[in-house]
Amino acid sequence: INILKSLKVDVLSLLGVLEHLKDPAEALSAISTNKNIKYVFISLPMFSLAVVFELLFPESFNRQLQLSCGHTHLYTEESINYFINKFKFQRIAEWRFGTDIVDLHRHTQVYIKKINSSAVFNRYVDQKMKSLIDDLQLEVDKKDFTSEIQLVLNNKHSQKEIS
Repeated sequence: INILKSLKVDVLSLLGVLEHLKDPAEALSAISTNKNIKYVFISLPMFSLAVVFELLFPESFNRQLQLSCGHTHLYTEESINYFINKFKFQRIAEWRFGTDIVDLHRHTQVYIKKINSSAVFNRYVDQKMKSLIDDLQLEVDKKDFTSEIQLVLNNKHSQKEIS
């Protein structure tokens, strides 16, 4: 935390970081009070459709609910808005995209093999699902039920003006 408070950078990138911290609010507070940091680029895992799949397919590898890998938090639109408001950040840009449908495909393939279905059936389902991934994921992303968001935030406490 002391490092975050004393950084002398214009832009801070936190890609795959906040979900591993025991107290992300402490880190966000340190960032927001550092007047040197003008922008923050954050990538966050979301409570998403992928989480539902992980709960339905507990024997497959969990990507979002990785407690064993150190994930302590998933985010929602409400929790993001909360910390943006609490720490006086301004949302400048965002990109929502996920791999929820890739996860569904992976879980499906694991279970198809588990039930010892034929190789012909497995290949057929695999090909059909692969042809749907991009279109289905785009719809999930549009509905804000996607597994990841990237945000560019302005630190309103920064002494520097946005041009």
